[in-house]
Amino acid sequence: MEEASPSKQYHSIRPKGKIFQCQSCKMHLSHSFAGNVMSTSFTGLHGRASLVKTVFNICIMEPQKRHMTTGNHIVSDISCLGCNKVVGWKYIKADQASQKYKEGHFLLESNLVDPIQPS
Repeated sequence: MEEASPSKQYHSIRPKGKIFQCQSCKMHLSHSFAGNVMSTSFTGLHGRASLVKTVFNICIMEPQKRHMTTGNHIVSDISCLGCNKVVGWKYIKADQASQKYKEGHFLLESNLVDPIQPS
């Protein structure tokens, strides 16, 4: 019996709202409907960023400790599944109690991700 080889599964959506796509390869990465966007007032490594609950078509890298303006966090960079470009990170753990709400959520860099209106 042959063993099945792993395959990549790509998702494409048509929500009411915006779709966030990779600036480099146009792969769909997230959306703005049903309360998915928690905040658009974040700052990433490349400027403005959004905190979102759900992403897809991404690869999650190894966790690392990072010192940020809001304290120490353990984060994993996330890269686009289509082109491997890093587009943000996932918050794994926050040291400060006031920052725990970020845990398990994703930061998408506005300069690396384009919002588009579905047709």
